[in-house]
Amino acid sequence: MATHSEKLTVHVTSGGGQYVEAKELLANPKVQEKIRKMEGLFKNKPSNDAPSEGGESSG
Repeated sequence: MATHSEKLTVHVTSGGGQYVEAKELLANPKVQEKIRKMEGLFKNKPSNDAPSEGGESSG
């Protein structure tokens, strides 16, 4: 079962959960604008505050 909300299809699982397909969500202009705004929050943050990829090294 699926319902439409602001041109996005909201799927409902048999257990009552809801989800939107990622490719559909990311193609939405409103979502893209929110992502750009969020990007600005982290733009000036020093890179040493970012979590390291691959976990901690033992050395």
